[in-house]
Amino acid sequence: DRKGGVKPHMFYGKKDEDAEDWLALYECYFAFNRNRAADVRHAFGMYLGGSARDWYNDHSISRMDNWDNIKEEFRNFFTKLTPTQKRELAFVKMKQGEDIKEFNAKISKAFRKLELGDEAKKSRYLEAITPIYRIEVEKGITAMEDVPTYSDLIKISREAGEKLEIYDRATGVSADQIEGMIGKMTKSLKEEIKRSEGEKDKITVSQISEKVS
Repeated sequence: DRKGGVKPHMFYGKKDEDAEDWLALYECYFAFNRNRAADVRHAFGMYLGGSARDWYNDHSISRMDNWDNIKEEFRNFFTKLTPTQKRELAFVKMKQGEDIKEFNAKISKAFRKLELGDEAKKSRYLEAITPIYRIEVEKGITAMEDVPTYSDLIKISREAGEKLEIYDRATGVSADQIEGMIGKMTKSLKEEIKRSEGEKDKITVSQISEKVS
């Protein structure tokens, strides 16, 4: 029988290859074709070349009879992050004007590499998205009866992106422009608060001076 789906390419273990992406594609291909776990395990070595094939042979991977254990060994060897890489992934931020779907894919990939739990992902995601999306996501969370998952946040932000696209087509005002307006209002508010606090400090100092004199 002919197999369907996108067939995974060979993985060589090079620095410019994304081991996590390759592994996800490999599993998706076999899941799409409804292969048994044993088939996924037995075919694994056929898709490895170069240093990846050496790793497979040197570590006796072919003798392992559990696919989850093989995946763990693979990740430990090929997806181990340096402290610098971890910091870079931990501080991924959405840029103004960036497509929400593309950003969601990028940050979800970072979270997979960092192996974050659901609560950590939700907290970090809200910090990473731009104000207009944060407002929409928080509104969506408030409207939910159940405790939202990270997947819920992704869904809400994607729906917000679709609404903003419709609004842009109808009014000619893009999400970028709305973000700019929010940014200006936030900056103005912060400056006003700072001025008010400065005036309050001046009054306090002058009252103290009067009492001392």
